Amino acid sequence: MGGHSLLRASDAYKQVALLGWKLARAGFVVATGGGPGAMEAGNLGAYMFKRSHEELLEALAIIGSVKPERSNEPEYKNLAAPRAVLARFGATTNAPSLGIPTWKYGHEPPNLFATYQAKMFSNAVREVGTCAEPDRSIGSTLD
Repeated sequence: MGGHSLLRASDAYKQVALLGWKLARAGFVVATGGGPGAMEAGNLGAYMFKRSHEELLEALAIIGSVKPERSNEPEYKNLAAPRAVLARFGATTNAPSLGIPTWKYGHEPPNLFATYQAKMFSNAVREVGTCAEPDRSIGSTLD
């Protein structure tokens, strides 16, 4: 689902955004936990899928440079940074992107780049339903 503490100006954030961008450009739907950090980066990359690599780098520069109003707040509370990217590049309209946050992390706002949100009541159900390997033994006798 992704680490929520990944900082926007970090190299790891940029790598996750680049991965999301490449996956979306290849026709995949990018699904994340819908929160901040690595999840936001993946959805940001998917949001930028119709844009050039240079524009993705511009979006990363914007989101990494807009600092929170209060220096003691966690970065995810800084909604001015993703809003600055949205102001520059427009609303999330056709991006192949899904965020699946849970009520467990209700203090963290869903990231603004996921095209669709599917809020879950249980973190365990979300993780089992979206990350688990399918049970390939079911129906294997029908092969």
